Amino acid sequence: MIKQICFLLVLLGGYSVSMMAADKKEVYIARTESTVTIGNEYLSREFSLADGKVRTRVIENKRTGSEAIRILPEVASEEFVIRTLTADSLASDIYSSALSLQEIQVAEEGKDGKRLIFHYKNFRHQGVDWQVDMVLELEKGKHYMRKYLEITVPDSQRHLARLDYIDFEPMNLPEGYAVWTHPVMEQGVGGISGYYISLGQPVYIQGMFFGLEFPAAETEIEDSQKVRIRYYSGKSFEMLASEGRLGESGTFTTWKEVIGATRSTDMDVIQTDFFSYIHDIAVPVGFRIQYNSWYDFMLNINENNILNSFREVERGLTQNGVRPIDSYVMDDGWNAYGPWQEENKAKFWSFNSKFPNELFTPSDLSHRLSSDCGLWLGPRGGYNYFIKFARFLEENGNGKLNRNSSDICTNHKVYCEKLKTFFLDCQQRFDVNYWKLDGFSARPPQPDPQGNYISGGYQGMYYVTEHWERWIDIFQAMRNQRGEKRNDLWINLTCYVNPSPWFLQWGNSVWMQNSQDIGRLNVKRLSQLDQLLSYRDDRYFDFVKTRAFQFPLAHLYNHDPIYGNTANLAGKMNDDEFRTYLMMMATRGTAFWELYYSYNMMNEGQKWVINADVLHWINDNYEILKHAKLIGQTPVKGTPYGYSAWSGQEGIISVRNPSDEVKEFDFTLDRIIGMPEGLKGLYRTSVWTYRTGEQKEDTKDHLFGYGEQISLSLQPGEVRIWKFSTVPDKEPPALRIVKTASPTSLTVEFNEPVMLKDGIFSVSGNEITATSISADRRVVTLALAREMEKDNKYRLNISGVKDDAGNTKALRTSFLYFENQEIPVLTGISGGGDFNVSFRLKTDKNAVSLLRQGKDISVDLDAEGRLTFVVKGLKVVSRQPVNNNKECIVSLCREKNGMLKIYLDGELEQSAYDAAIVNPEIKPSSVIVNTSLGKAFGELKIMNRALDYKENKNMVLK
Repeated sequence: MIKQICFLLVLLGGYSVSMMAADKKEVYIARTESTVTIGNEYLSREFSLADGKVRTRVIENKRTGSEAIRILPEVASEEFVIRTLTADSLASDIYSSALSLQEIQVAEEGKDGKRLIFHYKNFRHQGVDWQVDMVLELEKGKHYMRKYLEITVPDSQRHLARLDYIDFEPMNLPEGYAVWTHPVMEQGVGGISGYYISLGQPVYIQGMFFGLEFPAAETEIEDSQKVRIRYYSGKSFEMLASEGRLGESGTFTTWKEVIGATRSTDMDVIQTDFFSYIHDIAVPVGFRIQYNSWYDFMLNINENNILNSFREVERGLTQNGVRPIDSYVMDDGWNAYGPWQEENKAKFWSFNSKFPNELFTPSDLSHRLSSDCGLWLGPRGGYNYFIKFARFLEENGNGKLNRNSSDICTNHKVYCEKLKTFFLDCQQRFDVNYWKLDGFSARPPQPDPQGNYISGGYQGMYYVTEHWERWIDIFQAMRNQRGEKRNDLWINLTCYVNPSPWFLQWGNSVWMQNSQDIGRLNVKRLSQLDQLLSYRDDRYFDFVKTRAFQFPLAHLYNHDPIYGNTANLAGKMNDDEFRTYLMMMATRGTAFWELYYSYNMMNEGQKWVINADVLHWINDNYEILKHAKLIGQTPVKGTPYGYSAWSGQEGIISVRNPSDEVKEFDFTLDRIIGMPEGLKGLYRTSVWTYRTGEQKEDTKDHLFGYGEQISLSLQPGEVRIWKFSTVPDKEPPALRIVKTASPTSLTVEFNEPVMLKDGIFSVSGNEITATSISADRRVVTLALAREMEKDNKYRLNISGVKDDAGNTKALRTSFLYFENQEIPVLTGISGGGDFNVSFRLKTDKNAVSLLRQGKDISVDLDAEGRLTFVVKGLKVVSRQPVNNNKECIVSLCREKNGMLKIYLDGELEQSAYDAAIVNPEIKPSSVIVNTSLGKAFGELKIMNRALDYKENKNMVLK
């Protein structure tokens, strides 16, 4: 709807109005007698109005330096072409050049933006009276504008007005223009054709990008000269009205074309600026961590084993300082199909008898863990029982078998409506915040006489368009149902989805489409580390270089990392290999880390510690990593490669030699690998190395800069990861926590990874017999010659311990030895570490204090008799009251990741986490118990570590 008409330009002989913004940073519309131009500081588009016809004279890109680059369409070009169909499917075209302009309107658009509307004169075509408007929108400060059509026909003629397709930018280009269009592609995994998989990509012309903000548009440039941005429909206006796709006035508003300016005709720069536009329109994403059950159990999940894995995975993550993850996800195995189909009373997607409480119990546990739950659903029917399940749905009127792909027709009207209801119901009842939607449409189905979906068009494109328009409606409904938490919903579109960046307006991530879930590529290196990395990274090269999908890697879903029972990996990676596996994945830049782990395998060595350290590193560097670009060549031939990511004045580069031979590798620090132009004075720090020999050159004092070449000689299987920054690391390591673990050992935790080569430790009144360091190089364990004495204070002195930048500082602190790690009540809790408080309680009181430690810790019963546990402003409250005058065992803890938990009688009752309140320091002070409680409160025990769920269970059993 036009918000405000600024002026009206009526095409009368000799009459003209001109409007030009004084500030070219503003959006301006300029008019002469024969032209009109819309533009801003970045781009403009000028139209000729000669003879009452609208034709683009020039599209100007102003971002390429002192001299703008222009696109001058040839005379045969059109603004648009609408191909219509008669009742007997005879095609006829409406060319923009055949239409006469009636008037031009200008309206305000958004904040400081403008809308230019070309109203064409009504015309009759194929027995239908048509009204067409062409609209352009441009906002201040944006490097792109939009163009779309508004088409209206009389209500009485809607059944006659049928669209075959609309071409939005049918330009003919002069020879010699710099253009890019997607290559002809091979089919994707599962048989999706090369044609379908390439839908929804942009085209690049003279340093500008063009495309339709609909992910199933056919967009390409033929013979380097003929531009096609085509939307297929096949529908009459009557059909569009029945589906609610006409506005209140009966107008069909098309999807919007986008035209954007970039800073260069260099492909990498064009892509960067195109991704900037995609970032503007995409649903917000940040670094996301979640657990998925697939490689833990595959189809063999049930309520008991999934709950056990949730608990064990949470323990492994939390006790190593990882924040509460975003979702605990149940993959395939919950639906009542296959062996459980006979018990399916809903005749649709429903939980089988392995989950007697549906998703209630798993979702309840995930929420008690300060997380959320996620669910897999395969719209095509999964990967094991899809044919039988499709027939089952069809027999019960809830869907149809796609005979062309032997699975469920994912565009069947009834099926889509019922799926939307199922999604919204799960979100409402279980608070689902993640959907793994696994498998859509590989090919259009046979025609449906009942009209539940459309058929026809070139390559069956009527069906494809309708399919994704219906699913976009579903995605929007799913987000709308979440209300204020709409951006917390993560929609992962997996198999049989063309990886168009325009899907990111509704979905958060899209699967690669060219890869198996897990694969191995042997480049004469047999380790699982090498085979897994070489396979997946080769698929990245195929995605980015061969198929050339214009899709930001931060949104790419890749099925990694995998270290689960069903992947045949148990015991096949040592700790260094596991870290290398994760770190190389991290440099790919994906925002979405779905952990396909089995806890029993993660208990090998120090894999939980390594996992936590890598996740922390990704979180700290995500704003850099999300801009990752490939460097080098695919590992399939044993050639070195890596990833490069830059943001502002910082960058991260990884390199890997996948072969069994020493390989030379050269690359340049420049914009092709994402480095900002002119950046210099960069310090380089080694983040991780694997199989790296002694370096001959010392680059500690060398400052790197733009345009510099880096030449490497890489050992077989070698990996190097660096971080570059204009700000040197001058901060020495600092102590975080010192704890006694036994009478003859203590742990010393630093705030960053350290090197012990020159480190010296001493403990007053004792000797150190051994020193070891954890896999994250943050925690040092000291073995002592003699036992420490209960509640005695000792002094720890440290010197020579360095961080990766070589910084060091002498450190000194004092600590107390707590026998059996039990803290005396008079001593109280101190510092920023984890701890546990437990006691027995039997009372009928409410609104009463139970204990206090200064102003930092309090435990109370509120007015409803619920437990409240507060530590330095972070508060957790029990779900149920405990003032029923029945004895219960209460256990309260602060975990290493800063989460607070309440256990009642050995069961997790509730938890709380706030990223802004993570482990603030607690001042030492005595713990004060409310003595008025008498025997209602007893057996108080304070520990200098958090107890896990098993220890809490055992406390009750004892």
